[in-house]
Amino acid sequence: MLYCAPSLVAGMNIGIFTELYPPSIGGQEIRFAELAQVFRERGHNVSVYCIAHRRDLPKRETLGGVEVHRFPVDEHYRRPQSRILPRNPITILKYATWVRRVLKTRSFDLMLFNQWPLAHIAFAPRSARRRAVVDWCEVRDARFYRFMQWMLPRLSGQNMGVGPAVCNHISAVSGRPVFYLPSGIRRSAYRSLPAAERRDILYLGRITTHKNLAFLIDAFARLKTAGHNQAAPLGGDALVIAGDGPDMPALRAHAAASPVAEQIRILGAVSEQQKIDLLSGARLLAIPSRREGFPRIVAEAMASGLPTVTARFPENGTGDVVDHYGCGVVTEPEIEAFAGGLINAAERWEELSRRGLDRADELDWQMLAEQIEGRTMAGISKVKVQGSCVF
Repeated sequence: MLYCAPSLVAGMNIGIFTELYPPSIGGQEIRFAELAQVFRERGHNVSVYCIAHRRDLPKRETLGGVEVHRFPVDEHYRRPQSRILPRNPITILKYATWVRRVLKTRSFDLMLFNQWPLAHIAFAPRSARRRAVVDWCEVRDARFYRFMQWMLPRLSGQNMGVGPAVCNHISAVSGRPVFYLPSGIRRSAYRSLPAAERRDILYLGRITTHKNLAFLIDAFARLKTAGHNQAAPLGGDALVIAGDGPDMPALRAHAAASPVAEQIRILGAVSEQQKIDLLSGARLLAIPSRREGFPRIVAEAMASGLPTVTARFPENGTGDVVDHYGCGVVTEPEIEAFAGGLINAAERWEELSRRGLDRADELDWQMLAEQIEGRTMAGISKVKVQGSCVF
């Protein structure tokens, strides 16, 4: 039976404004869908406003008790326009003006704005922004994004970040406080097998360029060709890659050309149950990404007793998450170093697995939702007393 902790204040009207939502698949979609669902379970009315990425999606429907509204429709919204414009700017402007109209006609006790697609935050009425919480999932280094990361936090009542590095960066750039709200999980959904029953190095996520999977394949090849084919601690472990995405053809070609191609398994998309089984039975989780905020898969790995190995690329916040929870190994962003990090993590498996399990309860959605409720009530009180939000 699902246990729902009592809400600090039941019956709030909550609006979530995010560029994409399930059935679109991605880290932010999952984050907001699960947060919407846990708010609903805690007695709140939840409405989501997003862009329709398929023509067959209804303009309005109810999913698990959550009202989902979609506008505009853009089947090609996720197709990159350029390096500077990864999304369709016309669609972004249509969405931003729609969000503004919604906020002028509907009243919410709490508004959660996904960082993306940026313009909807700037277009929101000032009175709405005073009650809004902007969720920062990642940082970018291009000039346009640096300006947005300075300006938008200053327009909103509160700001939260998905990882320690994201929080620190947005706070430093904008001069505004940013509270930490990690990627949550349903803690009870995961299980952990003992070390003796585990094998293989696992990647699980989207197959896209910034996930840097060629780097992982090359690091795995370096590990195997350096004499670790049969030697402890990794023995005969394979590299298992699960997930789907636009770079799948390039990934398969790179894996086929690897000197250890026979030890690489590419599974493609997997179900939720398959994901849980993979996490519980793998020896290590590898995240070679060049850019991340707080990958939810790290939280899922912690609840599965699975240590994480990642590399400290400048925009990869995974390293700060792993450091914060002590649940894995962070290496220099070099192939040789990453291969060494895999060996190091395998040698320290019991210690790292235990640390992840010990702190996984901190990432349960019920606890995280309660934190947002508390901050929301504090914000409402300040608005009533002072006429402005100062956090």
